[in-house]
Amino acid sequence: MVVPAGYRPAPNKIDKSITGSWVDVSVIPNPSIDSITILSGELIAVENNNTLHILTAGEGLMSLSINRISAAKLYLFTNPNISVLGFPGIIPNIIGAVSQPENAGYLLLMGIPLVVTSLAFIIADHQDGNSTLRYPEMSSIKEFSNYARFPQGLPPDLQKEKLHLIIK
Repeated sequence: MVVPAGYRPAPNKIDKSITGSWVDVSVIPNPSIDSITILSGELIAVENNNTLHILTAGEGLMSLSINRISAAKLYLFTNPNISVLGFPGIIPNIIGAVSQPENAGYLLLMGIPLVVTSLAFIIADHQDGNSTLRYPEMSSIKEFSNYARFPQGLPPDLQKEKLHLIIK
């Protein structure tokens, strides 16, 4: 699932977001059926640590009991992709190797640590790491509530029909 840009703020902007975080939830439709459905949408609220309210594109606002959730993944923020900044650092090595062919091997070898480090960061950036919460493996549903649009639960006067996703 691709998370819409409106739900992947930079780490320093997460506390200024007007939306809840994006969540993917694996739902067991019926206890007698083994198939699992994946729902994706904005986390609106968590009530009593046992009900998730999710705003989806197709179904609108849905309320899911924790008993029907086999797994959930909450996307907190986007990882800034600074790993590619290491590659321009080897340009002087390449220029030196071209201008001094007799020392080309040494000049190119000096750039290898920078290339290896940049590649390691690129691989690490593609892992979710600390930019996600996972239920039940690493986080509780209570922790998810901190990243909902309404962290204290649904407001009593909420006009549910006016809720909409912010797709950019």
